[in-house]
Amino acid sequence: MKVLTSLDDAFYRSNITFTSIPDIIKFSEPLTIIGITYFTFDRTYGDGSHIRLTNSGSWIEHYYRQELYKVAIFERPPEIFSNGYVLWDWLNREPIYSAASLHNIDHGLTIIENHQKYSDFFHFGTACNKAISPENLIARIDYLKRFILCFKQKMKSIIDISDKHRIKLPSSNQNVVQEECLNPNLNNLDLSSFINKTEFTRLYLDNGANSIYLTHREIEVLLALKAGERSIQAAKDLAISERTLESHINNIKEKFECKTMFELGYRLGSLSIKNFYPFKIKHKEF
Repeated sequence: MKVLTSLDDAFYRSNITFTSIPDIIKFSEPLTIIGITYFTFDRTYGDGSHIRLTNSGSWIEHYYRQELYKVAIFERPPEIFSNGYVLWDWLNREPIYSAASLHNIDHGLTIIENHQKYSDFFHFGTACNKAISPENLIARIDYLKRFILCFKQKMKSIIDISDKHRIKLPSSNQNVVQEECLNPNLNNLDLSSFINKTEFTRLYLDNGANSIYLTHREIEVLLALKAGERSIQAAKDLAISERTLESHINNIKEKFECKTMFELGYRLGSLSIKNFYPFKIKHKEF
């Protein structure tokens, strides 16, 4: 395996990321049927190296030359991701998505597949003037997952070549996140400590077959209940009425498809920090 650590002009002419663009363009043409015009496949390994295949060479070249990988969420260590999807609308627009829009890429989602030694990211976007609503993007996920299965099978030879010519970028987001989130050990942090170390307004959660999110207030309610507080005390500590607290609890039950507090407690007990995405997410309302 050859790992690149610097990107010169020859890289943009000869690396598989760019020489494979015609193949990826042709293969991704069926996505236009559902309004998707942009596709990029990333695989990030535990050692910080990655491979990238795309149908938009101009955007990826810009992404590398401007060193946007230093701040990109999906450049973070694969250990912090779990299976699921993330709508781009949930994420901070600056600087990545505003830059991508200059290359006619916007309004998309990323499907994540976590593996033992790496995480795969499948990015799908639309043209700026042909946006697809978040609801309609989610409705297309089954189609996108079938596309992914076909991609991994039909493009296996290109993926294998890419694996032999991985890219490991200097001063990447990997080191920063390792210091902030993974030391001493992500799995040794309890949920309360994790929340205190994380800035967010939403936390995306992979809950088996269902992809859901919890708001900042819902997390606070869960932490209070997990600490064994009675409803009266929890409401008082959170400076909300008992009625409002009960409304939050009902919303949480609905998201986890639970009918009783006992069932909810069991579901929460089975969660680990790895089920949550520890990155900053913007949201329009609570």
